[in-house]
Amino acid sequence: QIIDAVIHSMLRSYVFAICVITPMMMLLVGSLRRG
Repeated sequence: QIIDAVIHSMLRSYVFAICVITPMMMLLVGSLRRG
């Protein structure tokens, strides 16, 4: 049960990281391409 909770929290943080990093990378690539 504890392991299941750990996996669930890790999965949530992983999805959150993707949702935050992907738009930032898109903006970075866009600014580099314009520069």
